[in-house]
Amino acid sequence: MSDAVQSFFGRDIPRWYFLSWLPEELGILLGIHEDFVEKTLKRGKIDLKNNVNNFFDRSLNLPEFYDDFNTNIGFAGILENRGKKDGFINFVAKLPKISMLTEKTCPRCKGTGKENNNEDCFNCCGTGKDSDVSWTKANIFSASFSLLFFVLDLFQDNTPSKNFQLMEINTIVEQGMGGGSLSGRIGAPMHRYLCGLAKKQDDIPEMTKAMKIAYKEMWRIREWDRFAFKSTLRPEGGFAAECIGNATGIHIDMQRYIKEMGGFEFTSHNVDTLLQQITLLVSLAALHDKAVSTIG
Repeated sequence: MSDAVQSFFGRDIPRWYFLSWLPEELGILLGIHEDFVEKTLKRGKIDLKNNVNNFFDRSLNLPEFYDDFNTNIGFAGILENRGKKDGFINFVAKLPKISMLTEKTCPRCKGTGKENNNEDCFNCCGTGKDSDVSWTKANIFSASFSLLFFVLDLFQDNTPSKNFQLMEINTIVEQGMGGGSLSGRIGAPMHRYLCGLAKKQDDIPEMTKAMKIAYKEMWRIREWDRFAFKSTLRPEGGFAAECIGNATGIHIDMQRYIKEMGGFEFTSHNVDTLLQQITLLVSLAALHDKAVSTIG
Protein backbone atom coordinates (compact mmCIF):
# COMPACT_ATOMS: atom_id res chain seq x y z
CA MET A 1 0.00 0.00 0.00
CA SER A 2 1.44 3.38 -1.02
CA ASP A 3 2.27 6.10 1.51
CA ALA A 4 -0.44 8.31 0.00
CA VAL A 5 -3.09 5.63 0.46
CA GLN A 6 -1.82 4.73 3.93
CA SER A 7 -2.02 8.36 5.05
CA PHE A 8 -5.65 8.61 3.94
CA PHE A 9 -6.75 5.82 6.28
CA GLY A 10 -7.21 6.38 9.99
CA ARG A 11 -7.08 10.17 9.68
CA ASP A 12 -9.59 12.99 9.45
CA ILE A 13 -8.20 14.93 6.49
CA PRO A 14 -9.68 18.30 5.48
CA ARG A 15 -11.86 18.01 2.40
CA TRP A 16 -10.41 18.99 -0.98
CA TYR A 17 -13.13 17.67 -3.26
CA PHE A 18 -16.54 16.04 -3.16
CA LEU A 19 -19.37 14.73 -5.33
CA SER A 20 -23.07 15.50 -5.04
CA TRP A 21 -26.02 14.01 -6.93
CA LEU A 22 -28.46 16.54 -8.41
CA PRO A 23 -31.61 14.58 -9.28
CA GLU A 24 -33.55 17.70 -10.25
CA GLU A 25 -30.89 18.52 -12.86
CA LEU A 26 -29.96 14.92 -13.66
CA GLY A 27 -26.32 15.75 -13.12
CA ILE A 28 -23.33 15.35 -10.83
CA LEU A 29 -21.77 18.25 -8.96
CA LEU A 30 -18.01 18.15 -8.43
CA GLY A 31 -16.80 20.57 -5.77
CA ILE A 32 -13.06 21.34 -5.83
CA HIS A 33 -11.43 23.40 -3.11
CA GLU A 34 -9.79 26.59 -4.32
CA ASP A 35 -6.56 25.60 -2.53
CA PHE A 36 -6.14 22.68 -4.95
CA VAL A 37 -6.31 25.09 -7.87
CA GLU A 38 -3.96 27.63 -6.28
CA LYS A 39 -1.39 25.25 -4.77
CA THR A 40 -1.35 22.50 -7.38
CA LEU A 41 -2.51 23.72 -10.77
CA LYS A 42 -1.51 27.38 -10.83
CA ARG A 43 1.92 26.56 -9.42
CA GLY A 44 2.49 24.15 -12.27
CA LYS A 45 2.77 20.98 -10.19
CA ILE A 46 0.34 19.24 -12.57
CA ASP A 47 -0.32 19.95 -16.24
CA LEU A 48 -3.82 18.68 -16.97
CA LYS A 49 -3.61 18.91 -20.75
CA ASN A 50 -0.32 17.03 -20.94
CA ASN A 51 -1.94 14.08 -19.21
CA VAL A 52 -4.62 13.65 -21.86
CA ASN A 53 -2.51 11.68 -24.34
CA ASN A 54 -1.09 9.52 -21.56
CA PHE A 55 -4.53 8.56 -20.30
CA PHE A 56 -6.83 8.04 -23.22
CA ASP A 57 -6.77 6.13 -26.48
CA ARG A 58 -6.81 8.41 -29.50
CA SER A 59 -9.71 6.38 -30.90
CA LEU A 60 -11.96 8.14 -28.36
CA ASN A 61 -11.45 11.27 -30.46
CA LEU A 62 -11.87 13.51 -27.43
CA PRO A 63 -12.32 17.27 -27.95
CA GLU A 64 -10.21 19.96 -26.32
CA PHE A 65 -9.80 19.83 -22.54
CA TYR A 66 -10.71 23.08 -20.77
CA ASP A 67 -8.46 23.67 -17.77
CA ASP A 68 -9.29 27.24 -16.73
CA PHE A 69 -11.04 26.81 -13.38
CA ASN A 70 -12.48 30.30 -13.65
CA THR A 71 -14.78 29.01 -16.40
CA ASN A 72 -16.10 25.59 -17.41
CA ILE A 73 -13.70 22.64 -17.25
CA GLY A 74 -13.33 19.16 -18.74
CA PHE A 75 -13.44 17.97 -22.32
CA ALA A 76 -15.53 20.43 -24.35
CA GLY A 77 -16.11 22.27 -21.05
CA ILE A 78 -18.66 19.65 -19.99
CA LEU A 79 -18.48 20.66 -16.32
CA GLU A 80 -20.26 23.99 -15.96
CA ASN A 81 -18.82 26.43 -13.43
CA ARG A 82 -21.53 27.28 -10.89
CA GLY A 83 -19.41 29.60 -8.77
CA LYS A 84 -17.76 29.32 -5.39
CA LYS A 85 -19.24 28.39 -2.03
CA ASP A 86 -17.41 27.86 1.28
CA GLY A 87 -14.07 27.76 -0.54
CA PHE A 88 -15.17 25.16 -3.09
CA ILE A 89 -15.55 25.86 -6.80
CA ASN A 90 -18.62 23.94 -7.92
CA PHE A 91 -18.92 22.35 -11.34
CA VAL A 92 -21.96 20.50 -12.71
CA ALA A 93 -22.02 17.93 -15.53
CA LYS A 94 -25.36 16.77 -16.88
CA LEU A 95 -25.72 13.02 -17.46
CA PRO A 96 -25.11 12.05 -21.09
CA LYS A 97 -27.92 10.70 -23.25
CA ILE A 98 -26.54 7.47 -24.71
CA SER A 99 -29.64 5.84 -26.23
CA MET A 100 -32.20 8.10 -27.86
CA LEU A 101 -35.57 6.91 -29.14
CA THR A 102 -36.46 7.53 -32.79
CA GLU A 103 -39.75 7.45 -34.66
CA LYS A 104 -38.74 4.19 -36.32
CA THR A 105 -40.45 0.94 -35.30
CA CYS A 106 -38.45 -1.43 -33.12
CA PRO A 107 -37.16 -4.22 -35.41
CA ARG A 108 -37.35 -6.83 -32.63
CA CYS A 109 -40.97 -6.50 -31.48
CA LYS A 110 -42.31 -4.82 -34.64
CA GLY A 111 -43.70 -1.97 -32.57
CA THR A 112 -45.66 -4.00 -30.02
CA GLY A 113 -43.22 -3.29 -27.20
CA LYS A 114 -43.56 -6.91 -26.04
CA GLU A 115 -41.68 -10.18 -26.27
CA ASN A 116 -43.52 -13.41 -27.10
CA ASN A 117 -43.94 -14.03 -23.36
CA ASN A 118 -45.60 -10.61 -23.01
CA GLU A 119 -42.64 -9.15 -21.13
CA ASP A 120 -41.22 -5.77 -22.19
CA CYS A 121 -39.19 -6.01 -25.40
CA PHE A 122 -35.51 -6.58 -24.73
CA ASN A 123 -34.51 -4.07 -27.40
CA CYS A 124 -36.91 -1.16 -26.89
CA CYS A 125 -37.90 -1.70 -23.23
CA GLY A 126 -41.59 -1.60 -24.07
CA THR A 127 -41.62 1.61 -26.11
CA GLY A 128 -42.09 -0.05 -29.51
CA LYS A 129 -39.54 2.40 -30.93
CA ASP A 130 -36.08 1.87 -32.34
CA SER A 131 -33.22 3.91 -30.92
CA ASP A 132 -29.98 5.58 -31.93
CA VAL A 133 -27.00 4.87 -29.68
CA SER A 134 -24.01 7.20 -29.35
CA TRP A 135 -21.23 6.94 -26.79
CA THR A 136 -19.63 10.27 -27.70
CA LYS A 137 -21.09 12.29 -24.81
CA ALA A 138 -20.48 9.45 -22.37
CA ASN A 139 -16.82 9.34 -23.43
CA ILE A 140 -16.51 13.08 -22.84
CA PHE A 141 -18.30 12.86 -19.47
CA SER A 142 -16.34 9.91 -18.11
CA ALA A 143 -12.97 10.99 -19.48
CA SER A 144 -13.39 14.41 -17.86
CA PHE A 145 -14.09 12.92 -14.45
CA SER A 146 -11.38 10.28 -14.85
CA LEU A 147 -8.65 12.85 -15.52
CA LEU A 148 -9.85 15.16 -12.77
CA PHE A 149 -10.02 12.31 -10.25
CA PHE A 150 -6.44 11.40 -11.16
CA VAL A 151 -5.02 14.86 -10.52
CA LEU A 152 -7.16 15.38 -7.41
CA ASP A 153 -5.68 12.17 -6.03
CA LEU A 154 -2.22 13.78 -6.19
CA PHE A 155 -3.07 16.63 -3.82
CA GLN A 156 -0.74 16.52 -0.80
CA ASP A 157 -1.61 19.72 1.07
CA ASN A 158 -4.33 20.40 3.62
CA THR A 159 -7.17 22.80 2.89
CA PRO A 160 -8.75 25.02 5.55
CA SER A 161 -12.08 23.22 5.10
CA LYS A 162 -13.81 22.40 8.38
CA ASN A 163 -15.27 19.24 6.84
CA PHE A 164 -13.38 16.04 6.12
CA GLN A 165 -12.62 14.09 2.97
CA LEU A 166 -15.08 11.20 2.92
CA MET A 167 -13.95 9.33 -0.19
CA GLU A 168 -11.51 9.28 -3.08
CA ILE A 169 -12.52 7.91 -6.47
CA ASN A 170 -10.65 6.63 -9.52
CA THR A 171 -12.14 5.68 -12.88
CA ILE A 172 -10.87 4.52 -16.26
CA VAL A 173 -12.13 4.91 -19.82
CA GLU A 174 -11.00 2.04 -22.02
CA GLN A 175 -12.33 -0.23 -24.72
CA GLY A 176 -13.43 -3.78 -23.94
CA MET A 177 -14.14 -5.80 -20.81
CA GLY A 178 -13.76 -3.82 -17.61
CA GLY A 179 -13.36 -0.63 -19.62
CA GLY A 180 -15.54 1.36 -17.25
CA SER A 181 -14.01 0.12 -14.00
CA LEU A 182 -13.96 2.32 -10.94
CA SER A 183 -12.39 2.05 -7.52
CA GLY A 184 -11.56 4.22 -4.57
CA ARG A 185 -11.07 4.68 -0.88
CA ILE A 186 -13.43 5.40 1.98
CA GLY A 187 -11.94 7.60 4.68
CA ALA A 188 -12.20 7.21 8.43
CA PRO A 189 -15.06 9.73 8.91
CA MET A 190 -17.23 8.01 6.30
CA HIS A 191 -16.31 4.59 7.69
CA ARG A 192 -17.47 5.62 11.17
CA TYR A 193 -20.69 6.98 9.70
CA LEU A 194 -21.38 3.76 7.78
CA CYS A 195 -20.72 1.62 10.85
CA GLY A 196 -23.29 3.65 12.77
CA LEU A 197 -25.77 3.48 9.90
CA ALA A 198 -25.35 -0.30 9.68
CA LYS A 199 -26.71 -0.65 13.19
CA LYS A 200 -30.07 0.64 11.93
CA GLN A 201 -30.36 -0.68 8.35
CA ASP A 202 -28.84 -3.14 5.89
CA ASP A 203 -29.22 -1.13 2.70
CA ILE A 204 -28.85 2.44 1.42
CA PRO A 205 -32.04 3.25 -0.51
CA GLU A 206 -30.73 6.65 -1.61
CA MET A 207 -28.04 4.90 -3.66
CA THR A 208 -30.55 2.53 -5.25
CA LYS A 209 -32.99 5.28 -6.15
CA ALA A 210 -30.26 7.46 -7.65
CA MET A 211 -29.02 4.62 -9.85
CA LYS A 212 -32.48 3.94 -11.26
CA ILE A 213 -33.00 7.60 -12.13
CA ALA A 214 -29.55 7.96 -13.69
CA TYR A 215 -29.72 4.78 -15.75
CA LYS A 216 -33.18 5.64 -17.08
CA GLU A 217 -31.99 9.10 -18.11
CA MET A 218 -29.05 7.71 -20.07
CA TRP A 219 -30.71 4.58 -21.47
CA ARG A 220 -34.04 2.89 -20.72
CA ILE A 221 -35.30 0.49 -18.06
CA ARG A 222 -37.58 -2.48 -18.61
CA GLU A 223 -40.17 -3.31 -15.98
CA TRP A 224 -38.16 -6.18 -14.49
CA ASP A 225 -34.86 -4.28 -14.67
CA ARG A 226 -35.78 -2.31 -11.56
CA PHE A 227 -34.77 -5.33 -9.47
CA ALA A 228 -31.21 -5.16 -10.84
CA PHE A 229 -30.50 -2.00 -8.86
CA LYS A 230 -29.65 -2.59 -5.24
CA SER A 231 -27.41 -1.53 -2.39
CA THR A 232 -26.30 -3.36 0.72
CA LEU A 233 -24.66 -2.29 3.96
CA ARG A 234 -22.49 -4.56 6.08
CA PRO A 235 -22.06 -4.48 9.88
CA GLU A 236 -18.38 -3.50 9.55
CA GLY A 237 -19.34 -0.45 7.46
CA GLY A 238 -18.66 -1.94 4.07
CA PHE A 239 -21.17 -1.40 1.29
CA ALA A 240 -22.02 -2.62 -2.18
CA ALA A 241 -24.04 -1.21 -5.07
CA GLU A 242 -25.25 -3.12 -8.13
CA CYS A 243 -26.80 -2.11 -11.44
CA ILE A 244 -27.83 -3.79 -14.69
CA GLY A 245 -25.18 -6.17 -15.97
CA ASN A 246 -23.48 -9.45 -15.15
CA ALA A 247 -23.11 -9.06 -11.36
CA THR A 248 -22.03 -5.51 -12.13
CA GLY A 249 -21.27 -3.27 -9.20
CA ILE A 250 -18.91 -1.86 -6.61
CA HIS A 251 -18.02 -3.46 -3.29
CA ILE A 252 -15.57 -3.35 -0.43
CA ASP A 253 -12.15 -4.88 -1.04
CA MET A 254 -11.75 -7.00 2.10
CA GLN A 255 -8.01 -7.41 1.48
CA ARG A 256 -7.67 -3.65 1.83
CA TYR A 257 -10.01 -3.20 4.75
CA ILE A 258 -8.20 -1.28 7.49
CA LYS A 259 -10.31 -1.90 10.56
CA GLU A 260 -7.76 -0.78 13.13
CA MET A 261 -7.07 2.47 11.29
CA GLY A 262 -10.51 3.32 9.93
CA GLY A 263 -11.29 3.20 6.25
CA PHE A 264 -11.19 0.76 3.37
CA GLU A 265 -10.82 0.49 -0.37
CA PHE A 266 -13.60 -0.42 -2.76
CA THR A 267 -13.40 -1.86 -6.24
CA SER A 268 -15.71 -2.81 -9.08
CA HIS A 269 -16.76 -6.00 -10.85
CA ASN A 270 -17.76 -6.39 -14.51
CA VAL A 271 -18.18 -2.68 -15.18
CA ASP A 272 -17.74 -2.96 -18.93
CA THR A 273 -19.54 0.16 -20.16
CA LEU A 274 -19.57 3.83 -19.30
CA LEU A 275 -23.33 3.57 -18.80
CA GLN A 276 -22.66 1.26 -15.86
CA GLN A 277 -19.75 3.36 -14.61
CA ILE A 278 -21.70 6.61 -14.56
CA THR A 279 -24.65 4.89 -12.90
CA LEU A 280 -22.40 3.64 -10.09
CA LEU A 281 -20.66 7.02 -9.85
CA VAL A 282 -24.06 8.57 -9.23
CA SER A 283 -24.62 6.07 -6.42
CA LEU A 284 -21.40 7.22 -4.76
CA ALA A 285 -22.47 10.85 -5.09
CA ALA A 286 -25.80 9.97 -3.45
CA LEU A 287 -23.95 8.17 -0.64
CA HIS A 288 -21.79 11.25 -0.12
CA ASP A 289 -24.90 13.43 0.09
CA LYS A 290 -26.47 11.15 2.68
CA ALA A 291 -23.34 11.21 4.85
CA VAL A 292 -22.91 14.99 4.54
CA SER A 293 -26.47 15.55 5.71
CA THR A 294 -25.44 13.97 9.04
CA ILE A 295 -21.72 14.56 9.55
CA GLY A 296 -21.09 17.57 7.32
